[in-house]
Amino acid sequence: RALIFARRVGEGLGMIPAGGGDMRPLTALAKTQAELFHAFPQFLPDQQHFLFYAMNPQPGADGWVMAGDLASQTVKRVLPSASKAIYVRPGYLLYVRGGELIAQRFDINRIEAIGDPAVVADRPWNGIHAFTASDNGTIAFVTRRTPITRLTWIDRAGKVLQTVGDPSEWVHTLNLTPDGKTL
Repeated sequence: RALIFARRVGEGLGMIPAGGGDMRPLTALAKTQAELFHAFPQFLPDQQHFLFYAMNPQPGADGWVMAGDLASQTVKRVLPSASKAIYVRPGYLLYVRGGELIAQRFDINRIEAIGDPAVVADRPWNGIHAFTASDNGTIAFVTRRTPITRLTWIDRAGKVLQTVGDPSEWVHTLNLTPDGKTL
């Protein structure tokens, strides 16, 4: 029917008809809902509905697993998540929330999550998108515990000048301000 794809940060999903043609916007960001971009689209088995991830720009805040309908071009929130979600037969969503890989029943007819979530794995790698599943329900994911480290100021000669804060898991890129005083 169509090819659905993520465009740029600050934009929703785009779509190109399967037979070719011009790209057209498929989803629009809900600015009042703090959406930064839409990504990771996946068609559901009916090929009419699709899942995607709406990223929240607030650091540490969950985004949303969303569902869209090609015919009506409507979208709805399915559940909060820190990652994409993928549909796994015979009727589950697999996603990351609270640092855990979660499986949750999904009603394909009502397009909504149902029941209680079940933890599949603790702390999938990078906590975000390093997981997938086959049509037969086999789940593959990467786990990695980030080492506990301490932020340390080091001079150009490699001499330790000062440590900062408590030891913790540092998994994000750090940026130093131009004046060299704030990390």
